[in-house]
Amino acid sequence: MKVPTGSRQYKSGKELYITMNMKKILVFVLIIAVIGTVFAGCANTSGAKQSESSPASTAELAASNAVPSPETKQLGVGTMQEYDFGTIKLHAYETKDPISDENFLLETDNELILIELVGFYNNIEELQSYIEKLGKPLTSVIVAYHPAGGDAHPNAQMYASEGLGEAGLIPMFVEKYGDDFNGDLPTKYQIVAPGIMTVGGIEFNVIQTDSAFDLEIPAINAYFTHMVGSNTHNTLRSVDQIDEMIAQMKNLQAKNYSLILTGHDVPRTIDVATEKIDYLEKMKEFIASSESAEVFTQAMKKAFPNYQGENFLEMSAGALFD
Repeated sequence: MKVPTGSRQYKSGKELYITMNMKKILVFVLIIAVIGTVFAGCANTSGAKQSESSPASTAELAASNAVPSPETKQLGVGTMQEYDFGTIKLHAYETKDPISDENFLLETDNELILIELVGFYNNIEELQSYIEKLGKPLTSVIVAYHPAGGDAHPNAQMYASEGLGEAGLIPMFVEKYGDDFNGDLPTKYQIVAPGIMTVGGIEFNVIQTDSAFDLEIPAINAYFTHMVGSNTHNTLRSVDQIDEMIAQMKNLQAKNYSLILTGHDVPRTIDVATEKIDYLEKMKEFIASSESAEVFTQAMKKAFPNYQGENFLEMSAGALFD
């Protein structure tokens, strides 16, 4: 048989059979590779869509005890930290006023709820401006311990205890800070009773205290009280009150809240409870070993040199050694 010449070579039957099978195998491999690429692309697309989806719901974050990283905004006087829990945002306003007040805005889809009033006029103006920029109505103000500035939000429904928390301290602040401080107290408010109350669609568990009330906020797994604070002194009037606060801190640890909110410090994680228990135990030691308020105060300052709120410490010393 004459084999034609040229660029193409003809093979024997056996060689042709092998070549055809190799081609089939090659085509099959190529098909598998294409299918794999398509599936990989789909998986990547699905992953991309998942990563671009909305953040975890408020309930999911609360259940996981997760704390979203806050966005910090420097304002003219104070600082605002915004925590996005999904369906609820927490705005924590560090006033940087002379008594280290902290206020909290809870933002839902439709409205704003303020926890605690602001006492100094420059902070009142700044907070009102911030609220206006959020573009939602401030419908409610929950007044636990800080009732000064009670005329600042006339269109909001106020909730307060019968004795208006620390109202007895307001004349002292007015005398000390003069025209910078708004000493007006709320005149119209709904009395808060212990137990569950719902404000603006958010459930609060009201817990009675000696002078006012604390708030448990299950939706964001947070607990609000008057004074805890990291690296911050506390105002305490007796050893019994110190023991009560130690018991409170242990209760917070047992419930493992995501955030501890207080009227005189930025939001803290539950680790602050351990720090505060150590502080309180040391405080009891110095009370027992000190012969005067001055000796006690110096011992506390030496043990906690970086703590803020020395005015709170001096108030404690005055009450403990009266």
